[in-house]
Amino acid sequence: MPLTVRDVTHDLIIIDAGESVFEATKKMSEKKIGSIIVEENGKPTGIISERDVITRANARDLDLKETKCREIMSAPLIKVSSRAGLHEATHLMEENNVKKLLVTDNDGKIVGVVSMTDLLRPVATVFDLVDMMRKFI
Repeated sequence: MPLTVRDVTHDLIIIDAGESVFEATKKMSEKKIGSIIVEENGKPTGIISERDVITRANARDLDLKETKCREIMSAPLIKVSSRAGLHEATHLMEENNVKKLLVTDNDGKIVGVVSMTDLLRPVATVFDLVDMMRKFI
């Protein structure tokens, strides 16, 4: 059975749009993640990645404790169904020039996030298996 996005999805880590970028980076560091979903009025509206912090905050010499997440977040968020195949998710990322997608369930409810790295892990596993099999051939 082919892998679906559901198989590689991980939990959302969320911060309110009015919180400081400093709080976002602190949360990202604590959770050992490279991005965080930004939500406003209870709805995901954007994402902040490590790259956003570097290019939109640090490079412009913004004070991370004063700058709000909504000021540097990337938007809009692109969504993919948890039933979608990994190829479809990869295509969506490429088409929209993003490295992360929000994952939705059958009812359109957001249930997680998937990154390009998440999509590549199964491929790396296949290569590892092929290398092991070569020893027996």
